[in-house]
Amino acid sequence: MTASVLEDEPPRPGSRGLVFVSHTSREKGHAELATEDTLARHLHRKKYLKQLIPLVEGQLQARGFDVWVDRQDLPVGGDVDQMICEALQLCEVAIVLVDRDALTANYMRREVGILMFRRAVHDVIEVIPVLLGGVTDKDLAESPLGAETGLHALLPVRPTALKANAKTVSGTGAEIVAAIDARAPSCTAPADSLTRRWLEEVEYALSELPPEMLWRAAEKLALDRTAWLRSRHKPRAIAATMLAGEQFQNNYLALRAIIRFLDEGRADLAVDQVLPLWVDVDAARLVMEISEQPADERLLGIATRAYRLGDNVVKRATLLSDDYIVLRLPDVVGDSPLEEAMADCDRTLREALNLSFSDTAEAISADAFDGNLGVYALVRLSHFGDESTAYFVREFQARYPGITLVLLAEHPNATWTRTGVVNAYDRLDHKTEMEARKYVSRTSMLVNRNILVDSDE
Repeated sequence: MTASVLEDEPPRPGSRGLVFVSHTSREKGHAELATEDTLARHLHRKKYLKQLIPLVEGQLQARGFDVWVDRQDLPVGGDVDQMICEALQLCEVAIVLVDRDALTANYMRREVGILMFRRAVHDVIEVIPVLLGGVTDKDLAESPLGAETGLHALLPVRPTALKANAKTVSGTGAEIVAAIDARAPSCTAPADSLTRRWLEEVEYALSELPPEMLWRAAEKLALDRTAWLRSRHKPRAIAATMLAGEQFQNNYLALRAIIRFLDEGRADLAVDQVLPLWVDVDAARLVMEISEQPADERLLGIATRAYRLGDNVVKRATLLSDDYIVLRLPDVVGDSPLEEAMADCDRTLREALNLSFSDTAEAISADAFDGNLGVYALVRLSHFGDESTAYFVREFQARYPGITLVLLAEHPNATWTRTGVVNAYDRLDHKTEMEARKYVSRTSMLVNRNILVDSDE
Protein backbone atom coordinates (compact mmCIF):
# COMPACT_ATOMS: atom_id res chain seq x y z
CA MET A 1 0.00 0.00 0.00
CA THR A 2 1.44 3.39 -0.98
CA ALA A 3 2.05 6.30 1.39
CA SER A 4 -0.53 8.47 -0.42
CA VAL A 5 -3.23 5.86 0.15
CA LEU A 6 -2.31 5.64 3.84
CA GLU A 7 -2.53 9.39 4.18
CA ASP A 8 -6.07 9.36 2.77
CA GLU A 9 -7.34 6.78 5.27
CA PRO A 10 -9.76 8.23 7.85
CA PRO A 11 -8.50 8.34 11.45
CA ARG A 12 -9.30 5.32 13.58
CA PRO A 13 -12.37 5.90 15.82
CA GLY A 14 -11.26 7.15 19.22
CA SER A 15 -7.63 7.54 18.14
CA ARG A 16 -7.66 11.24 18.99
CA GLY A 17 -9.17 10.86 22.44
CA LEU A 18 -12.51 11.50 24.13
CA VAL A 19 -14.50 14.74 23.88
CA PHE A 20 -17.01 15.48 26.65
CA VAL A 21 -19.87 17.80 25.68
CA SER A 22 -21.29 19.71 28.66
CA HIS A 23 -24.62 21.43 28.09
CA THR A 24 -28.04 21.86 29.60
CA SER A 25 -30.81 20.27 27.60
CA ARG A 26 -33.70 20.29 30.09
CA GLU A 27 -36.74 22.26 29.05
CA LYS A 28 -37.91 24.44 31.92
CA GLY A 29 -41.37 25.50 32.88
CA HIS A 30 -42.37 29.16 32.80
CA ALA A 31 -42.03 29.55 36.57
CA GLU A 32 -38.35 28.50 36.44
CA LEU A 33 -37.29 31.17 33.96
CA ALA A 34 -35.54 34.42 34.81
CA THR A 35 -37.74 37.51 34.90
CA GLU A 36 -36.37 38.90 31.64
CA ASP A 37 -36.63 35.55 29.82
CA THR A 38 -39.59 34.09 27.94
CA LEU A 39 -40.68 30.51 27.38
CA ALA A 40 -40.49 30.97 23.61
CA ARG A 41 -36.85 32.11 23.77
CA HIS A 42 -35.96 29.29 26.14
CA LEU A 43 -37.52 26.60 23.94
CA HIS A 44 -35.77 28.10 20.92
CA ARG A 45 -32.41 27.71 22.70
CA LYS A 46 -33.13 24.05 23.48
CA LYS A 47 -34.20 23.41 19.88
CA TYR A 48 -30.98 25.00 18.64
CA LEU A 49 -28.85 22.74 20.87
CA LYS A 50 -30.68 19.69 19.52
CA GLN A 51 -29.59 20.78 16.03
CA LEU A 52 -26.05 21.80 16.95
CA ILE A 53 -24.90 18.89 19.11
CA PRO A 54 -25.49 16.01 16.65
CA LEU A 55 -23.79 18.07 13.95
CA VAL A 56 -20.68 18.63 16.08
CA GLU A 57 -20.75 15.04 17.34
CA GLY A 58 -20.77 13.59 13.83
CA GLN A 59 -17.97 15.79 12.56
CA LEU A 60 -15.78 15.02 15.57
CA GLN A 61 -16.30 11.28 15.17
CA ALA A 62 -15.29 11.58 11.51
CA ARG A 63 -12.05 13.19 12.69
CA GLY A 64 -11.17 10.31 15.03
CA PHE A 65 -12.64 11.50 18.32
CA ASP A 66 -14.88 9.57 20.66
CA VAL A 67 -17.66 11.85 21.87
CA TRP A 68 -19.64 11.71 25.09
CA VAL A 69 -22.81 13.80 25.13
CA ASP A 70 -24.74 13.94 28.38
CA ARG A 71 -28.28 13.47 27.09
CA GLN A 72 -30.07 14.54 30.23
CA ASP A 73 -29.93 16.86 33.23
CA LEU A 74 -30.09 14.57 36.25
CA PRO A 75 -32.50 15.76 38.94
CA VAL A 76 -31.28 16.18 42.50
CA GLY A 77 -31.53 12.81 44.22
CA GLY A 78 -31.89 10.96 40.92
CA ASP A 79 -29.88 7.90 39.98
CA VAL A 80 -26.34 8.63 38.84
CA ASP A 81 -25.08 7.41 35.47
CA GLN A 82 -21.54 6.30 36.24
CA MET A 83 -20.65 6.55 32.57
CA ILE A 84 -20.97 10.34 32.88
CA CYS A 85 -18.61 10.28 35.86
CA GLU A 86 -16.07 8.21 33.94
CA ALA A 87 -16.25 10.46 30.89
CA LEU A 88 -15.73 13.55 33.08
CA GLN A 89 -12.64 12.04 34.70
CA LEU A 90 -11.05 10.55 31.58
CA CYS A 91 -11.84 12.88 28.65
CA GLU A 92 -9.01 14.70 26.88
CA VAL A 93 -11.21 17.55 25.62
CA ALA A 94 -14.34 19.12 27.09
CA ILE A 95 -16.51 21.65 25.32
CA VAL A 96 -18.89 23.66 27.47
CA LEU A 97 -21.85 24.97 25.48
CA VAL A 98 -22.78 28.18 27.26
CA ASP A 99 -26.24 29.49 26.42
CA ARG A 100 -28.38 31.62 28.74
CA ASP A 101 -29.64 28.58 30.62
CA ALA A 102 -26.13 27.23 31.22
CA LEU A 103 -25.04 30.32 33.15
CA THR A 104 -27.06 29.22 36.21
CA ALA A 105 -27.39 25.47 35.61
CA ASN A 106 -26.30 23.65 38.78
CA TYR A 107 -25.61 20.39 36.99
CA MET A 108 -23.27 22.06 34.49
CA ARG A 109 -21.67 23.97 37.36
CA ARG A 110 -20.75 20.63 38.95
CA GLU A 111 -19.41 19.20 35.71
CA VAL A 112 -17.28 22.24 34.98
CA GLY A 113 -15.96 22.28 38.56
CA ILE A 114 -14.59 18.76 38.03
CA LEU A 115 -13.13 19.64 34.64
CA MET A 116 -11.42 22.75 35.97
CA PHE A 117 -9.99 20.81 38.91
CA ARG A 118 -8.51 18.30 36.47
CA ARG A 119 -6.97 21.19 34.60
CA ALA A 120 -5.47 22.54 37.85
CA VAL A 121 -3.75 19.22 38.62
CA HIS A 122 -2.28 19.16 35.11
CA ASP A 123 -4.28 16.31 33.67
CA VAL A 124 -4.01 16.18 29.89
CA ILE A 125 -7.25 18.02 29.17
CA GLU A 126 -8.37 21.00 27.11
CA VAL A 127 -11.50 22.78 28.37
CA ILE A 128 -13.17 24.98 25.73
CA PRO A 129 -16.12 27.25 26.57
CA VAL A 130 -18.39 28.08 23.62
CA LEU A 131 -20.49 31.25 23.91
CA LEU A 132 -23.87 30.77 22.22
CA GLY A 133 -26.88 32.92 21.46
CA GLY A 134 -25.31 36.28 22.28
CA VAL A 135 -23.79 35.25 25.62
CA THR A 136 -20.79 37.54 26.22
CA ASP A 137 -17.52 37.14 28.09
CA LYS A 138 -18.94 39.50 30.73
CA ASP A 139 -22.06 37.34 31.10
CA LEU A 140 -19.91 34.28 31.74
CA ALA A 141 -17.57 36.09 34.14
CA GLU A 142 -20.49 37.30 36.27
CA SER A 143 -22.33 33.96 36.34
CA PRO A 144 -22.00 31.06 38.79
CA LEU A 145 -20.80 28.87 35.91
CA GLY A 146 -17.90 31.17 35.11
CA ALA A 147 -16.98 32.94 38.34
CA GLU A 148 -17.18 29.99 40.74
CA THR A 149 -15.21 27.57 38.56
CA GLY A 150 -12.70 29.83 36.82
CA LEU A 151 -14.16 28.92 33.42
CA HIS A 152 -14.39 32.61 32.50
CA ALA A 153 -10.58 32.84 32.47
CA LEU A 154 -10.25 30.39 29.55
CA LEU A 155 -10.18 31.37 25.89
CA PRO A 156 -13.70 30.77 24.55
CA VAL A 157 -15.00 30.04 21.09
CA ARG A 158 -17.01 33.08 20.04
CA PRO A 159 -19.04 32.03 16.98
CA THR A 160 -19.08 34.53 14.14
CA ALA A 161 -22.88 34.34 13.97
CA LEU A 162 -24.44 35.91 17.05
CA LYS A 163 -27.87 34.52 16.27
CA ALA A 164 -28.65 30.89 17.05
CA ASN A 165 -30.93 29.48 14.39
CA ALA A 166 -31.13 26.92 11.60
CA LYS A 167 -29.31 29.21 9.18
CA THR A 168 -26.27 29.65 11.42
CA VAL A 169 -26.00 26.21 13.04
CA SER A 170 -23.79 24.70 10.34
CA GLY A 171 -21.24 27.50 10.45
CA THR A 172 -21.17 27.57 14.25
CA GLY A 173 -20.71 23.81 14.37
CA ALA A 174 -17.79 24.04 11.95
CA GLU A 175 -16.13 26.72 14.10
CA ILE A 176 -16.47 24.56 17.23
CA VAL A 177 -15.01 21.52 15.49
CA ALA A 178 -12.14 23.60 14.08
CA ALA A 179 -11.29 24.87 17.59
CA ILE A 180 -11.25 21.32 18.97
CA ASP A 181 -9.16 20.15 16.02
CA ALA A 182 -6.59 22.84 16.73
CA ARG A 183 -6.50 22.62 20.53
CA ALA A 184 -6.95 18.92 21.27
CA PRO A 185 -3.94 17.27 22.93
CA SER A 186 -2.07 14.60 20.99
CA CYS A 187 -3.37 11.25 22.25
CA THR A 188 -1.52 8.19 21.02
CA ALA A 189 -2.22 6.44 24.34
CA PRO A 190 -4.03 7.29 27.60
CA ALA A 191 -1.92 9.94 29.33
CA ASP A 192 -0.66 9.53 32.87
CA SER A 193 -2.38 11.93 35.25
CA LEU A 194 -3.18 12.37 38.93
CA THR A 195 -6.84 11.65 38.24
CA ARG A 196 -6.09 8.46 36.34
CA ARG A 197 -3.72 7.30 39.09
CA TRP A 198 -6.35 7.90 41.78
CA LEU A 199 -8.92 5.93 39.80
CA GLU A 200 -6.46 3.09 39.25
CA GLU A 201 -5.69 2.89 42.99
CA VAL A 202 -9.36 2.52 43.94
CA GLU A 203 -10.02 0.22 41.01
CA TYR A 204 -7.20 -2.02 42.22
CA ALA A 205 -8.58 -2.02 45.78
CA LEU A 206 -11.96 -3.25 44.53
CA SER A 207 -10.78 -5.43 41.64
CA GLU A 208 -11.13 -8.83 43.33
CA LEU A 209 -14.77 -8.40 44.28
CA PRO A 210 -17.39 -10.10 42.07
CA PRO A 211 -20.09 -7.95 40.41
CA GLU A 212 -22.83 -8.93 42.85
CA MET A 213 -20.75 -7.62 45.79
CA LEU A 214 -19.72 -4.49 43.90
CA TRP A 215 -23.38 -3.75 43.27
CA ARG A 216 -23.84 -3.41 47.03
CA ALA A 217 -21.48 -0.41 46.91
CA ALA A 218 -22.93 0.87 43.63
CA GLU A 219 -26.43 0.87 45.11
CA LYS A 220 -25.28 3.06 48.02
CA LEU A 221 -23.84 5.49 45.47
CA ALA A 222 -27.28 5.67 43.79
CA LEU A 223 -25.90 4.36 40.49
CA ASP A 224 -28.35 3.76 37.70
CA ARG A 225 -29.02 0.01 37.49
CA THR A 226 -29.28 -0.11 33.71
CA ALA A 227 -26.02 1.79 33.20
CA TRP A 228 -24.37 -0.43 35.81
CA LEU A 229 -25.29 -3.60 33.95
CA ARG A 230 -23.82 -2.12 30.75
CA SER A 231 -20.56 -1.13 32.41
CA ARG A 232 -17.57 -3.27 31.44
CA HIS A 233 -15.31 -1.84 34.17
CA LYS A 234 -17.37 -1.96 37.33
CA PRO A 235 -14.61 -1.18 39.89
CA ARG A 236 -13.64 1.85 37.80
CA ALA A 237 -17.28 2.92 37.58
CA ILE A 238 -17.49 2.96 41.38
CA ALA A 239 -14.19 4.83 41.67
CA ALA A 240 -15.24 7.48 39.15
CA THR A 241 -18.59 7.98 40.86
CA MET A 242 -16.94 8.41 44.26
CA LEU A 243 -14.51 10.98 42.90
CA ALA A 244 -17.18 12.94 41.02
CA GLY A 245 -19.94 12.76 43.63
CA GLU A 246 -21.06 15.57 45.91
CA GLN A 247 -22.77 13.32 48.48
CA PHE A 248 -19.60 12.22 50.28
CA GLN A 249 -21.57 10.40 52.97
CA ASN A 250 -22.54 7.90 50.25
CA ASN A 251 -18.86 7.00 49.89
CA TYR A 252 -18.82 5.87 53.51
CA LEU A 253 -21.98 3.82 53.02
CA ALA A 254 -20.53 2.23 49.85
CA LEU A 255 -17.31 1.21 51.58
CA ARG A 256 -19.17 -0.06 54.63
CA ALA A 257 -21.19 -2.37 52.35
CA ILE A 258 -18.09 -4.13 51.00
CA ILE A 259 -15.19 -3.51 53.39
CA ARG A 260 -15.40 -6.94 55.07
CA PHE A 261 -14.84 -8.64 51.72
CA LEU A 262 -11.51 -6.84 51.14
CA ASP A 263 -8.19 -8.03 52.47
CA GLU A 264 -6.43 -5.72 54.94
CA GLY A 265 -4.16 -4.03 52.41
CA ARG A 266 -6.92 -3.28 49.91
CA ALA A 267 -9.27 -2.10 52.65
CA ASP A 268 -6.66 0.34 53.97
CA LEU A 269 -5.98 1.60 50.44
CA ALA A 270 -9.67 2.17 49.71
CA VAL A 271 -10.21 4.07 52.96
CA ASP A 272 -7.09 6.23 52.46
CA GLN A 273 -8.19 7.22 48.95
CA VAL A 274 -11.77 8.02 49.91
CA LEU A 275 -11.19 9.90 53.20
CA PRO A 276 -10.42 13.33 51.64
CA LEU A 277 -13.46 13.27 49.34
CA TRP A 278 -15.55 15.35 51.75
CA VAL A 279 -13.55 18.34 50.52
CA ASP A 280 -15.24 20.62 47.99
CA VAL A 281 -13.63 20.31 44.53
CA ASP A 282 -13.44 24.12 44.22
CA ALA A 283 -11.44 24.34 47.44
CA ALA A 284 -9.13 21.60 46.15
CA ARG A 285 -8.62 23.53 42.91
CA LEU A 286 -7.79 26.71 44.83
CA VAL A 287 -5.20 24.91 46.97
CA MET A 288 -3.48 23.60 43.87
CA GLU A 289 -3.56 26.97 42.13
CA ILE A 290 -2.13 28.87 45.12
CA SER A 291 0.69 26.34 45.50
CA GLU A 292 1.85 27.21 41.99
CA GLN A 293 2.00 30.96 42.58
CA PRO A 294 5.37 32.74 43.07
CA ALA A 295 7.17 31.47 46.16
CA ASP A 296 6.21 34.42 48.38
CA GLU A 297 2.50 33.97 47.59
CA ARG A 298 2.18 30.29 48.52
CA LEU A 299 0.22 30.98 51.65
CA LEU A 300 -3.10 29.34 52.57
CA GLY A 301 -5.44 29.32 55.51
CA ILE A 302 -7.96 26.63 56.46
CA ALA A 303 -10.56 27.42 59.11
CA THR A 304 -10.20 24.36 61.34
CA ARG A 305 -8.06 23.35 64.28
CA ALA A 306 -8.13 19.69 63.27
CA TYR A 307 -4.87 18.68 61.62
CA ARG A 308 -6.49 15.69 59.94
CA LEU A 309 -9.02 17.95 58.21
CA GLY A 310 -6.31 20.31 57.00
CA ASP A 311 -4.39 17.28 55.78
CA ASN A 312 -7.52 16.06 53.96
CA VAL A 313 -7.92 19.39 52.16
CA VAL A 314 -4.36 19.25 50.81
CA LYS A 315 -4.59 15.57 49.91
CA ARG A 316 -7.87 16.15 48.06
CA ALA A 317 -6.04 18.79 46.02
CA THR A 318 -3.09 16.52 45.25
CA LEU A 319 -5.20 13.33 44.93
CA LEU A 320 -2.85 11.65 47.43
CA SER A 321 -0.08 11.62 44.82
CA ASP A 322 3.37 10.57 46.00
CA ASP A 323 4.68 13.51 43.97
CA TYR A 324 3.60 15.83 46.79
CA ILE A 325 4.76 15.95 50.42
CA VAL A 326 2.43 17.04 53.22
CA LEU A 327 4.10 17.81 56.58
CA ARG A 328 2.73 18.69 59.99
CA LEU A 329 4.72 21.25 61.98
CA PRO A 330 4.53 21.73 65.78
CA ASP A 331 1.82 24.03 67.12
CA VAL A 332 2.82 27.67 67.45
CA VAL A 333 1.12 29.28 70.45
CA GLY A 334 0.98 33.00 71.06
CA ASP A 335 2.67 32.91 74.46
CA SER A 336 5.72 30.98 73.14
CA PRO A 337 8.84 32.93 72.13
CA LEU A 338 8.66 33.28 68.35
CA GLU A 339 12.29 32.32 67.80
CA GLU A 340 11.77 29.15 69.82
CA ALA A 341 8.63 28.27 67.83
CA MET A 342 10.48 28.94 64.58
CA ALA A 343 13.33 26.69 65.71
CA ASP A 344 10.87 23.84 66.45
CA CYS A 345 9.37 24.17 62.98
CA ASP A 346 12.81 24.33 61.42
CA ARG A 347 13.94 21.14 63.13
CA THR A 348 10.75 19.24 62.22
CA LEU A 349 10.85 20.27 58.59
CA ARG A 350 14.53 19.51 58.07
CA GLU A 351 14.19 16.08 59.65
CA ALA A 352 11.09 15.24 57.59
CA LEU A 353 12.79 16.25 54.34
CA ASN A 354 16.13 14.62 55.25
CA LEU A 355 17.95 17.95 55.14
CA SER A 356 21.09 18.99 56.93
CA PHE A 357 20.96 21.75 59.54
CA SER A 358 23.74 23.43 57.60
CA ASP A 359 21.69 23.65 54.38
CA THR A 360 20.96 27.15 53.15
CA ALA A 361 17.53 28.36 52.05
CA GLU A 362 18.53 27.84 48.42
CA ALA A 363 19.67 24.27 49.12
CA ILE A 364 16.48 23.53 51.03
CA SER A 365 14.35 24.70 48.13
CA ALA A 366 16.35 22.65 45.64
CA ASP A 367 16.38 19.47 47.75
CA ALA A 368 12.72 19.70 48.80
CA PHE A 369 11.55 19.82 45.20
CA ASP A 370 14.03 17.23 43.89
CA GLY A 371 11.59 14.68 42.43
CA ASN A 372 8.59 16.33 44.09
CA LEU A 373 5.96 18.54 42.47
CA GLY A 374 5.16 20.35 45.70
CA VAL A 375 5.64 20.48 49.46
CA TYR A 376 2.97 21.63 51.94
CA ALA A 377 3.65 22.46 55.58
CA LEU A 378 0.64 22.58 57.95
CA VAL A 379 0.94 24.57 61.17
CA ARG A 380 -1.62 25.56 63.79
CA LEU A 381 -1.29 29.14 65.03
CA SER A 382 -3.11 29.96 68.26
CA HIS A 383 -3.67 33.40 69.82
CA PHE A 384 -1.50 35.21 67.31
CA GLY A 385 -1.87 38.86 66.42
CA ASP A 386 -1.03 40.58 63.14
CA GLU A 387 2.59 41.34 63.97
CA SER A 388 3.43 37.84 65.24
CA THR A 389 1.67 36.13 62.33
CA ALA A 390 3.44 38.39 59.83
CA TYR A 391 6.80 37.63 61.48
CA PHE A 392 6.22 33.88 61.38
CA VAL A 393 5.10 33.94 57.75
CA ARG A 394 8.01 36.17 56.71
CA GLU A 395 10.58 33.99 58.47
CA PHE A 396 9.11 30.76 57.11
CA GLN A 397 9.08 31.97 53.51
CA ALA A 398 12.63 33.27 53.80
CA ARG A 399 13.93 29.97 55.19
CA TYR A 400 11.90 27.64 52.96
CA PRO A 401 11.24 29.35 49.64
CA GLY A 402 8.69 27.55 47.49
CA ILE A 403 7.14 25.45 50.25
CA THR A 404 3.41 26.16 50.60
CA LEU A 405 2.57 27.23 54.15
CA VAL A 406 -0.90 26.18 55.32
CA LEU A 407 -2.13 27.93 58.47
CA LEU A 408 -4.84 26.25 60.56
CA ALA A 409 -7.05 28.31 62.84
CA GLU A 410 -10.52 27.91 64.28
CA HIS A 411 -11.88 30.87 62.32
CA PRO A 412 -10.66 32.94 59.39
CA ASN A 413 -9.86 36.40 60.68
CA ALA A 414 -8.68 39.86 59.76
CA THR A 415 -5.08 38.81 60.46
CA TRP A 416 -5.25 36.45 57.49
CA THR A 417 -6.33 39.26 55.20
CA ARG A 418 -3.68 41.68 56.44
CA THR A 419 -0.87 39.13 56.06
CA GLY A 420 -1.90 37.86 52.62
CA VAL A 421 -3.31 34.49 53.74
CA VAL A 422 -5.83 33.11 51.21
CA ASN A 423 -8.81 31.36 52.80
CA ALA A 424 -8.60 28.06 50.91
CA TYR A 425 -12.04 26.80 51.92
CA ASP A 426 -14.56 29.58 52.47
CA ARG A 427 -17.45 27.07 52.54
CA LEU A 428 -16.00 25.30 55.57
CA ASP A 429 -18.50 26.53 58.16
CA HIS A 430 -19.26 24.86 61.50
CA LYS A 431 -21.91 22.55 60.04
CA THR A 432 -19.66 21.39 57.20
CA GLU A 433 -16.75 20.81 59.59
CA MET A 434 -18.87 18.68 61.93
CA GLU A 435 -20.12 16.61 58.99
CA ALA A 436 -16.52 16.16 57.84
CA ARG A 437 -15.32 15.17 61.32
CA LYS A 438 -18.03 12.50 61.60
CA TYR A 439 -17.38 11.22 58.08
CA VAL A 440 -13.64 10.91 58.70
CA SER A 441 -14.17 9.18 62.05
CA ARG A 442 -16.74 6.71 60.72
CA THR A 443 -14.82 5.93 57.55
CA SER A 444 -11.57 5.42 59.50
CA MET A 445 -13.34 3.05 61.88
CA LEU A 446 -14.05 0.74 58.93
CA VAL A 447 -10.37 -0.28 59.17
CA ASN A 448 -10.22 -0.05 62.97
CA ARG A 449 -8.66 3.40 63.19
CA ASN A 450 -10.22 5.08 66.21
CA ILE A 451 -10.39 8.84 65.60
CA LEU A 452 -12.59 10.79 68.01
CA VAL A 453 -14.97 13.20 66.31
CA ASP A 454 -14.01 16.09 68.61
CA SER A 455 -10.26 15.46 68.43
CA ASP A 456 -8.19 18.22 66.84
CA GLU A 457 -5.46 15.80 65.82
